[in-house]
Amino acid sequence: NLRYNLHRLQSPTTKIVMILHDEIVLDVMSSDVARAAQLLREVMSVAVSRSIPPLPVRIKSGKNWAQLKEIDF
Repeated sequence: NLRYNLHRLQSPTTKIVMILHDEIVLDVMSSDVARAAQLLREVMSVAVSRSIPPLPVRIKSGKNWAQLKEIDF
């Protein structure tokens, strides 16, 4: 459960804003973006590893939709 795993960040300000089809929008403080992105990748990779063919997990970060940039790991 993503909501449960977000508690592992120990960041009370990290919140799920919206889940729409295959996208999850989080509100995360800039200081927590790297940790939240890593956790999200771990959680979603397990979820999509059960699908055939495997689905890619892409994570983007930005202050608004226009400024989103993909995070590379």
